[in-house]
Amino acid sequence: MIKKLMEIKWRKVFKFAMENVSALDELMELIETSKDAVADGKITNEERSQLMSKYWKLIKALKENQNQPQ
Repeated sequence: MIKKLMEIKWRKVFKFAMENVSALDELMELIETSKDAVADGKITNEERSQLMSKYWKLIKALKENQNQPQ
């Protein structure tokens, strides 16, 4: 059962990656920033600002990717 769930999740990850290659760097930066921000159990105002900045960079990259011809 768990193996089947992991296969489904990995398929979704690979599908997203293939469809949004240009946004992967921004996604990874957001993930790393998020991990660092919650490591101590709280998010400071500076960390919140960094997270929002990374989030909007990801949104912009996804939007640009969506506007490109397939």
